Amino acid sequence: NTASGWSALSSNTEGTDNTASGAGALQRNTTGKYNIGLGSNAGSNIVAGSNNIDIGSSGAADESNTIRIGTDGTQKKTYIAGISGTAMTGADVVVSSGGQLGVLASSARYKRNIRTMGGASDGLMKLRPVTFRYKSDPGGTLQYGLVAEEVARVYPELVVRGTDGKVESVRYLELTGLLLNELQKQDKNSQKQTQLTRELTQRLEIKDRQVATLQHEVDTLKQKDASISALSERLAALERQVQTASSQGLRSLASK
Repeated sequence: NTASGWSALSSNTEGTDNTASGAGALQRNTTGKYNIGLGSNAGSNIVAGSNNIDIGSSGAADESNTIRIGTDGTQKKTYIAGISGTAMTGADVVVSSGGQLGVLASSARYKRNIRTMGGASDGLMKLRPVTFRYKSDPGGTLQYGLVAEEVARVYPELVVRGTDGKVESVRYLELTGLLLNELQKQDKNSQKQTQLTRELTQRLEIKDRQVATLQHEVDTLKQKDASISALSERLAALERQVQTASSQGLRSLASK
């Protein structure tokens, strides 16, 4: 063990390979191993935990394998060089309301009660997209997003609350699944509309062919009607000729 500072590692009994630097650093540790406490009272809450790194943080009594930097409520801004401007591939890092960092796991082995989303995305249309500027941003950059309080009224599970229970932020990554579900529903509706349009088009084509057939039959009937009219006129003319001839013949016989 290495201890530097008043009361650093002062309660240690069986712990080994610990490093304490600062007044009161790791002062309650008794059997924990491989802990690092840097700063005044750093890791001072650790009793039997191991493999912890506490920098400017008092840590927690029963935890192990944890890194803590800073004191909640004291440090309010974090700057780490080598992150901004560095492109990386991998999972997105998220922060819990308690300040814990982690990534969202998507593998089925981490999940239970997996069900198709169904109508869970229906509430998306109730959300109000807004533009805004952060009060703390001196540059006043225009932002796009949602208001967490409004989201909480529709999807309470999509908001993150602070330790005081107040709404803090929106879990925007969770919106991806909802949006995809809604898009798939719209696509299914579009496919149904396309199929219905195709069926209606086919029915119209059949009707068009039927109308064309009927029109052809009508035209044929008109032609036949015209032929009948022509024959009727010829017959009437012949009848007139016969009547004329008969009249002339009778007059001829009468004169004799």
